[in-house]
Amino acid sequence: MKTSILILLTALLSTAALANERDRTADTDGGSAMQEQHLDQHTGGHDGETDRKRKMEVEVQEDWRENAKERRDADLMKPEQRGGS
Repeated sequence: MKTSILILLTALLSTAALANERDRTADTDGGSAMQEQHLDQHTGGHDGETDRKRKMEVEVQEDWRENAKERRDADLMKPEQRGGS
């Protein structure tokens, strides 16, 4: 009799613990629209910073490409066309 009560009590507690765990993970995975909007607002600065870094990287790459093209063109010119000393 005592063991069956103990088993029943243990089963109830474990079921409650599993249900509680499911609720906790459901809240963090889905969340409400208001929570998601709140989170989006606080990540805007980081995304903006990433965008600025990416734009700068693109500009630097374009500058390198332009300089490389100018060097290639200069290498292809005859010495008289370069206007050097």
